[in-house]
Parts: sequence; structure tokens; C-alpha cells
Amino acid sequence: MGLFNCLPAVPLDGGHVFRDYTYSLMYRFTRNEGVAERVSNSITASFSMLILFSFLFMIFGPFIGQWI
Repeated sequence: MGLFNCLPAVPLDGGHVFRDYTYSLMYRFTRNEGVAERVSNSITASFSMLILFSFLFMIFGPFIGQWI
């Protein structure tokens, strides 16, 4: 359970840590709070969707061949 909570998906704690880290990294490059926040939110949302779709594929992937 503890390792699942560390995944970089926003509803989990790892997602909040990942978002804060990407925000601080983007702020160092851009020196603009608005741009850094938008970019870090985009990156974090992309990773969250990737993790969600990978879980859905792990669950429903074996059955896709039967449905087609």
C-alpha cells in the first residue's frame, strides 16, 4: 500500500510531491510563476493519465482479444 501511494498520480501523495518538484524545477528555468505552474500541472496531469491508462490496460487488456 505504501508503494502505491508513492506513484506520481495527483490523487496520491506521490502526485503532490511530483507536482511540487516539477513546479520548482520549471520555476528555476522560467522565473515566471504562472508559466511554471501551467507547465508543471500539464506534466503532472499527463503522468496521472498515463498511470491511470496503464492500470486500466492491465485490468482490461487480457480481455480485449476476446471482445474484438
